[in-house]
Amino acid sequence: MDYMPVSKNDYAYHRLKEEIITGYLAPGEKLTVNTLSERYQVSTMPVRNAIQKLRSEGFVAITPRCGAKVHVWDYDEFNSLMQLSTILEMTASKLAAFYIDEESIAMLNSLCKKMESAGMSRNYPQYEQYNHRFHFAIYENCGNPYLMEQISEMHEKTYPYTSISFHIEGRLKISMEQHKTWVKALADHDGETCAELCKTQRVQAYGNFLSYLENCLEHLDNPESNYYIYGFGSTFSGMPIEEIRKKLDSYHKSMELLN
Repeated sequence: MDYMPVSKNDYAYHRLKEEIITGYLAPGEKLTVNTLSERYQVSTMPVRNAIQKLRSEGFVAITPRCGAKVHVWDYDEFNSLMQLSTILEMTASKLAAFYIDEESIAMLNSLCKKMESAGMSRNYPQYEQYNHRFHFAIYENCGNPYLMEQISEMHEKTYPYTSISFHIEGRLKISMEQHKTWVKALADHDGETCAELCKTQRVQAYGNFLSYLENCLEHLDNPESNYYIYGFGSTFSGMPIEEIRKKLDSYHKSMELLN
């Protein structure tokens, strides 16, 4: 992979990404900051930044109390998780519309402004952080700690896939408008609209990811595209391209069943 690093952050990012795509780092392999820092001959901060950036691109998974590791792909599993997580988050959003107070509404409006600022400057990692806080600030008002526990668990499993939708041209603008409408529905205690907006965002995020995979099929000579299709997961291993297309289409249709 050819690149021209302009900073230590850039160097660590490209070096780690290259080691993942080429298979130098095995699927599921733990990423130890100090070890990578010594190998790349940079301080720990550029490595930490690289890990966070690659997490947002789906190459790295971060699990609480376990740390970071090379993400292992399983698109069949992800399809099932997306269906379940969408249903859970729709339910939490609907309940939140009943319980939410003015203080929480004010906080959500503040987060909308911060997301808009991050989006305008194309600061994707910061946007993702605010987006995460926005969604969980809603769900935390659902009044059901067991539901929240399930949502948190699902989020950790689906984040590496859905986060890529933030990088698709025009997606941030649509997302920000949806967030503003969502806050208004919460303030109006309109549970049905809240649940519908939640579903729309989840389905669109997944749809964007699937569209990205479909685009990767057209550019398999590109190492990154090839990685997303065949990489470290066995889902599409040995499968003809037309069969992969059918598989992706079945994923799209499975989410339509939630309508």
